[in-house]
Amino acid sequence: MVVFLFSTHTLWPHHAETELEILQDHLAKGDTVYRFVCNGELPVCDTNVPHRMHPCLRCVDKQKIGQKLLVGSEKVITKSIYTSEFVKKARQIEFNYTDLAAFKLVKIENFDIGYAVSSSIISELRDPEPGILNNLDMFQNYFFSSLAIYYATQERIRSLKPDLIYAFNGRVAHAKPVLRAAQQAGVECRIHERGCDIFHYGITVNTTPHDISNFTIQLERKWNEADVNEREKIGAAFYEERLHGKEQAWVSFVKDQQQNLLPTDWNPNKQNIAIFNTSEDEYESIGTEWKNELYENQAVGLEKILIDFESNDAFHFYLRIHPNLKGLNNRQIRDAYALKKYSNLTIIDSESPVSTYTLMMRCNKTITFGSSTGIEAVYWGKVSILLGKSFYCNLEAAYSPASHGETLALIKADLKPKPRTDALKYGYYLKTFGHKYLYYKPTGFLSGTFKNVDLDTVSSFKTRVFMKLYYIGLLDKIYQWTRRSGNFVQKAFMKW
Repeated sequence: MVVFLFSTHTLWPHHAETELEILQDHLAKGDTVYRFVCNGELPVCDTNVPHRMHPCLRCVDKQKIGQKLLVGSEKVITKSIYTSEFVKKARQIEFNYTDLAAFKLVKIENFDIGYAVSSSIISELRDPEPGILNNLDMFQNYFFSSLAIYYATQERIRSLKPDLIYAFNGRVAHAKPVLRAAQQAGVECRIHERGCDIFHYGITVNTTPHDISNFTIQLERKWNEADVNEREKIGAAFYEERLHGKEQAWVSFVKDQQQNLLPTDWNPNKQNIAIFNTSEDEYESIGTEWKNELYENQAVGLEKILIDFESNDAFHFYLRIHPNLKGLNNRQIRDAYALKKYSNLTIIDSESPVSTYTLMMRCNKTITFGSSTGIEAVYWGKVSILLGKSFYCNLEAAYSPASHGETLALIKADLKPKPRTDALKYGYYLKTFGHKYLYYKPTGFLSGTFKNVDLDTVSSFKTRVFMKLYYIGLLDKIYQWTRRSGNFVQKAFMKW
């Protein structure tokens, strides 16, 4: 079997090691693997946006040191992720976009490049609406390099005829073109990402992990295949662990909160509605499937609700700012705090010790725009209203209005909580999905060893020389020199 593997995020812990895990698995089966890497050619990437020379060297170092640990590494054929001919072809497409909303919809053949590029930039800037003109170099560099990867992948599929292709994540600028080229050619593409915990990695086939429809299908399949005597217990454990701040697939956002603490203005005699927002930059540029068709954004939806309840003193709303938004000053944060002018709203800061789960348990209803707290509320027997897209929006869990009028009616109505069955399915899936590592031994979310080697701490002689130059103050001079000389010195240093 001929396998393609694209290494695009080597400096992000776990993901490079996941690629090595996949490589070793295929080598053990006798497969031939083409590994496509960046040797500093990309003008921008998610792990080194300013294209500094030192991270480039560390990235190449990690690729090469890791590959030497593979048994059968002679069957790994390493090639550049693209060559100059594909960059020239990409640059024949004029970049003349100024409006982000219109740019997101840009497609070249079957490749939704607008969403791919926007996704990387939104994630980097942590801003759901970055201005194109204010970040023009970043947009252009991502656009042309993403398109060059798309063209290069198409050509290599035609010439090398792979049976199987691997890429990371699938939504970002340098991974989505691989997925789209594979889909166009009818070659199976497996997308790797984090699994249910640090000891597992996830694989989705011919789509991204963010595909809501596929997520729902896989969830149902896994539930139906599970041991009927164990699945509910395992599904329940997902929620119990989150309640107690246990870290699962990612860090716990509630472990530093104060148990049983409520806002100081809590009034049990009112209809208290808890609102758990989510960081819009996480979902803003995944694709059209995630577009909120009910409200333009969360702040717009909340303001409409607050205005309609402004004269109804029986209701009070509590907006819990997601802890993942801590320290940000983007449009979402500014819009959220602008709602302070409404007397029927209390805003709970992202860093507040107020307990998310105490708020959830004591409120009359919860409102979410996609946060997992929406389905957690269902498990805990609370009425949950979902005003946006989420991984659980196709499940029989939360109430999902189709209009603003329905939203108001649901808030006012005497509703019963939905059954917990689908919440248990959701919990079971997130507790169990993925493939267990065999060669990689994680020690934390950002640390671990592959075949007993910590690839984030070892370095080659070349990189150690470069660090010496850094410490004696020559780094910036070398970097500027390489830029003025067309990166000749940097390219030579990479090949050394």
